[in-house]
Amino acid sequence: MKELIVLDIETTGVDFTHDDIIEISAVKLIGNEVVDKFTTLIKPTMAKLGPTVSTLTGINPDDLKVAPVLAEVRDSLLTFCGTLPIVGHNIGFDVDFLKEKGINLPGDRLDTLELAYTLLPKLPFYSMEFLAYRYQFKDQPSHRAMNDVLATVELYDLLLSQVNQIPQEMREQINTLIGKTSWDWSFIFTDNIVAAHTYQSRSGPEAILPNSAEQTLISPADLQPGFNVFELLPNINQLSFNIALSKQPPKSLLVVDSRIFSRTNWASHQLSPYFSLIHQLDPERWQFLLNKPSLDPRECKLIIKILLYGFNDGQFIPGQVYFTRRDEFYLFEQKLAPLAYRPSRLSDHTVTDFAGWLELLEEGLIEADRTVLIPQWIDLDEWCVEHSAKWMTIAYFNALVSSRRDFVHDFITDHKLADQLFKELNGLSSHLTMTAGLLGMIWQEQSKNSDVVEWEERFLTTKTGADLKDNLSGIIEALGGYQTAIKNAAVSFPEVLERQINRTTELIEHLSYIIHPDQAYKIYVDGRSGRFSLRIIKQAPENIWQTKLNDHQVIIASNGVTVSGNSSFVSRLLGAADLIDVKTLSRPNGEHKDMVWVSDLPNPKAINYQKLIFPYLRHQLEGEPGRNILVLPTGRMVEEFFNESQPILKATNFLSFDIAGNEVVLGEKLSTYDQFALVVSQYQAPFLLGVAPDLDRVIYAKLAFDSPGMTPQLLAGERFSNSFADYGLPRAVVAFKEELALVFPKVKEVWMLDSRLITQDWGQPVRKSIGGFRHVDIVAE
Repeated sequence: MKELIVLDIETTGVDFTHDDIIEISAVKLIGNEVVDKFTTLIKPTMAKLGPTVSTLTGINPDDLKVAPVLAEVRDSLLTFCGTLPIVGHNIGFDVDFLKEKGINLPGDRLDTLELAYTLLPKLPFYSMEFLAYRYQFKDQPSHRAMNDVLATVELYDLLLSQVNQIPQEMREQINTLIGKTSWDWSFIFTDNIVAAHTYQSRSGPEAILPNSAEQTLISPADLQPGFNVFELLPNINQLSFNIALSKQPPKSLLVVDSRIFSRTNWASHQLSPYFSLIHQLDPERWQFLLNKPSLDPRECKLIIKILLYGFNDGQFIPGQVYFTRRDEFYLFEQKLAPLAYRPSRLSDHTVTDFAGWLELLEEGLIEADRTVLIPQWIDLDEWCVEHSAKWMTIAYFNALVSSRRDFVHDFITDHKLADQLFKELNGLSSHLTMTAGLLGMIWQEQSKNSDVVEWEERFLTTKTGADLKDNLSGIIEALGGYQTAIKNAAVSFPEVLERQINRTTELIEHLSYIIHPDQAYKIYVDGRSGRFSLRIIKQAPENIWQTKLNDHQVIIASNGVTVSGNSSFVSRLLGAADLIDVKTLSRPNGEHKDMVWVSDLPNPKAINYQKLIFPYLRHQLEGEPGRNILVLPTGRMVEEFFNESQPILKATNFLSFDIAGNEVVLGEKLSTYDQFALVVSQYQAPFLLGVAPDLDRVIYAKLAFDSPGMTPQLLAGERFSNSFADYGLPRAVVAFKEELALVFPKVKEVWMLDSRLITQDWGQPVRKSIGGFRHVDIVAE
């Protein structure tokens, strides 16, 4: 029987250089039976146990005073684990943290997260909390190490049960594939381990969208050629409204973001999903991959996932396999997606995501008489701007080398040439790693206030810049040599060779812009959070509304359109010659909610703003108990408020998002409380408000008006005369109105505590833009 160790640690934080381990637990499994246990608290030597971690784990500082230090348990843990494989959920974190603290566990790492991605497709989340909730584990994770270990044991058993249910014929096919690879989890398919239990799955959240069977309030006779723009007051959900509206024209195309597209059962809304080319499976490439004499573990996992869930009666169904990680999606596109477009007729009422929409436009497949509905118009605009940027990161550098290695391995049959190319690619990998480091150093030298830096040719005149220039010149030369070497190779898929050559040409071109900046392009380098990234973008961004949509009837019906009651922002963004006439729609006899504006509060620009505003926020949460959500502008401010307030706040069920769990679990958890005070960041708010139960208040302390470092914000100066007044501020207003529509059906009051919106001239548009609420003014106590 297979012997395994299941392990989990709890820490004071995620940074091993400054944080400490405070608890270690492990069990030994034989088959799927627990035969031994190890658990101990650990006394921290560097970091203090903060309120967030204490609340999360239930461990108090007093609990750790008499605990052993890590060095005192080192030998006993190593003896317990021996050389057995170490199982855990995202186990790399635990094992690496232990290694950095002087405990090097020699056993192989077996990550249940990795296996869950393969065997439990299309779940909205893969956290241990969600999986335990979804499959109703007896042992629910609690961020105490032993509870988490026992939950992981149940997850392992669940994954065994999934394998046990695979039909014998497919099991044999999978075992044949596993014989070609060195995947660490292979034994779970080949060893015939029987699960101890069967598991029932809760039904997933059907619900990103409310019921769409409502009056659309728009008559087809009211629609004109070109742009038709409607602003929906917050008592109308924009997505359900657009679903209903999309069924009115004879032919329509509804365009939504990828999150909504992938998580919605469109058949229940009588819409046919269109999946872009990168979600399709090429039968010839599929057979080629199946027939390879050896498989990389990544390839094996992808094939197993597709075999288990991608086919229906022998036909591949796009969308049935959800690619949970970027590298998995990238591998599918590189290995299995069709290399050329295969036209297909659209259904009369079709829905697609942003990538599918762009593909259909570029292939000329959206007929002139098909109405296009784009409720998330600002998100689509920003997606197009981001899509136009060539992003380079260390992960991209690794991928460009690995994809070329894969090409050589799969298609170059001349062994002498293949060996030469592998050597050159190994050298290229080293130079790219050096390039990433040099770009990060240049960012450190040139950045002010740790912002994104626009690239300038003068950066190359420093010593670091000269080293970068030499390094990039060598990389460009090496890529040119690679391209020449493969150009005349005989391969089984000529289209793959053509794409390899074309993409290498584009890569050389983009790298050349760093050495020789071109007026036609802007380049930005970013080294924040210790992560290098580079963006190369055309200087004059394409206005997709004019170049892609000018010949179609387009409906924009959204909760966020106008700013200060006028259409200048949407008109400028759409490239309209004149102001667009925006019609406002509301449900007949729709109710109004109160929006309370509090004056005489501290200025968010003040140096001691948090010191001044935090007591007032606590006063609000204590003075009016109920179901309250407090929205703060950043995750860091959430953490600081929670750490400061948790020991002293007299409020029932005081939670931060990290404490409360992910959004699906959170919704059910909060619905069991008569009172709670949940503090979240503005980024988290749209996700959480959609699943929250009925609320008494949502309190906004300070609105975040721009997204520094985002490509649309960086390019706003190219599109508008004033990047903040003409883009940053109105874009934030539009997004905030969409967020208010999420909370409108379930909240009694919204409180606004940002004094800038009352006292500053530039803040006035926010209040003037918000409809559907009764505005109430009060003075801070």
